[in-house]
Amino acid sequence: MSIFRDLHQKRQFDSVREYEEFRRMLQQTIDRGFVEELTPINPNPLGEEYWFRDKETGEIFTLTPPDFPSRGSWNPVNVFDHFSGPTQTKPC
Repeated sequence: MSIFRDLHQKRQFDSVREYEEFRRMLQQTIDRGFVEELTPINPNPLGEEYWFRDKETGEIFTLTPPDFPSRGSWNPVNVFDHFSGPTQTKPC
């Protein structure tokens, strides 16, 4: 299991208190050198968004803080979804 899923297994937060406790634990992993914060690719124009990378596995998660009525979210990122480029086709 990844460090990110160990920190928080759900995709949303049930309370502000749960979110604040999560942020405290996440900061500890950053302070200990296990995780680094990244600049989001194509950040969400509707609100705050933070990206974090597990230095051991390379896994990236995005954090959106609670903003009523949104409960906030913690989700894996597929970086390939954030790049647009030519569509590859199979050779004939």
